[in-house]
Amino acid sequence: MTAQSGDVAGDRATPWALDHPGAAALVSALVAIAGIGLVAGWLLAQYPGGQPPDMLGSLWDTMPLIAGLPMLLLGLPAALGFAGASCVTGRELWGGVTGGFVSAVLSLALVVVVLPVNGFAL
Repeated sequence: MTAQSGDVAGDRATPWALDHPGAAALVSALVAIAGIGLVAGWLLAQYPGGQPPDMLGSLWDTMPLIAGLPMLLLGLPAALGFAGASCVTGRELWGGVTGGFVSAVLSLALVVVVLPVNGFAL
């Protein structure tokens, strides 16, 4: 296909994440780490047998879970995807490999340690 007059396809800017997949993998891994930190902090803050807080206190107490769960669920797959894109394209390979490694270790820690110990206790 040849370019026609008035064609702007070549003038479009590509998204930052596509130009820098290794850095995007690292950013996504950091988001996932923040998410698991919030969720794990929420799980550790649960006291069985403690006095239940009022409605506003209950909402405030669940904010780490509300914020952390989407960060974790979106950050892990994004980090792994960007790590794969970095390896396939060869761009920013160190960042992609580091982000993928952090995401894989984080996923294993979540599945092997956090969910059986704290997740099923709820």
